[in-house]
Amino acid sequence: MDSHDDTGITWGMGPHRLDGDPAVTYPLDEREIPPEPAVDALSDALDAGATVSPSMAEPDDSGHSTNQIPWSDAEFLPWLEPYLDERMVPPSNARYSTRFIAALGVAARLHASQARKGTTIPYVAHLLGACAIALEFGADEDEAIAALLHDMIEDVEPTEAARAAVAAFGPRVTAIVDACTDSDAHPKPPWRARKEAYLASIGRDDRSALLVSASDKLHNARAIVADLRRYGDALWARFNPEAGRTGHLWYYRELVRCYRANPEHAGELVEELARVVAEMEQLATGR
Repeated sequence: MDSHDDTGITWGMGPHRLDGDPAVTYPLDEREIPPEPAVDALSDALDAGATVSPSMAEPDDSGHSTNQIPWSDAEFLPWLEPYLDERMVPPSNARYSTRFIAALGVAARLHASQARKGTTIPYVAHLLGACAIALEFGADEDEAIAALLHDMIEDVEPTEAARAAVAAFGPRVTAIVDACTDSDAHPKPPWRARKEAYLASIGRDDRSALLVSASDKLHNARAIVADLRRYGDALWARFNPEAGRTGHLWYYRELVRCYRANPEHAGELVEELARVVAEMEQLATGR
């Protein structure tokens, strides 16, 4: 798609890659801002509103329901291209690249209809929170992008489109997101079985996967602690009924144990999680 402004410059949407620097195919003239790219079929579908599949509406341990998006890969992938327009390229001294900007847009779009369970808080708040924690504990750009996308394969349908979105950011991001996914099956397997399998996988994770995983869990744990102060035991009704208070306390204790057992774990991050989990247990049990 090309358009022209009165400077005579052709503004084209050339080939781009999300797993590296975008391939720039035209100059950026700061005198003029080119027209917005046309909204394609995927953007139209998003604007019309994503739907939550009844079979996927069961909350999980992070306190949200899953999001079903009826798009094909052919509709989805072209939507990424406007985010890689030269107008979106950060300045040369930026702390992040166009890929990170694209990941923000993808995360916001594909989780657009989700909210934190039992609240009206957009689910993207959790993704931003997990990303912020990861960055604060030293994440590089791939790890930060993976933090933004860490729930996509698990919670966005169709799964094939979600996987394609993650894969567009390259194999390292994909590997981290896969490690953070406890199941891509729909409907999900039983809660306890999923959590036991996830805990077992932590021992095989590398440093990057551990960083993103623990950032995710720390943000969730902080939210649980804040809501325990506000709502008390009524909080647990939000979550998967298979788990309840006892299951969640077990799971977070085991997360800390499993992270500590992997020598690749981020020490300060895991110790912060341990402190928050101890506070969670104290508030939940009175001990």
